[in-house]
Amino acid sequence: MSDRAPQPVERRLPTEESRQLVALVRDIVSKEIAPRAAEEEEAGVFPREVFTLLSEAGLLGLPYDSAHGGGDQPYEVYLQV
Repeated sequence: MSDRAPQPVERRLPTEESRQLVALVRDIVSKEIAPRAAEEEEAGVFPREVFTLLSEAGLLGLPYDSAHGGGDQPYEVYLQV
């Protein structure tokens, strides 16, 4: 294992919309997911409501065509989000 601390990632976000998506996810994670993640992990609970939250925020369909309800985002954006 390396002694080096994790380094910040240089994001490759091509548009303002993609930067806003990352900011949205950061907000959702810090307010909704992170506060209870350790407790749920310890209890062995599968947080199904997280998938509902991510779906309602429009995040699960980002790489798919908008004609099919997706967000028309390229995979490099989807993977960073």
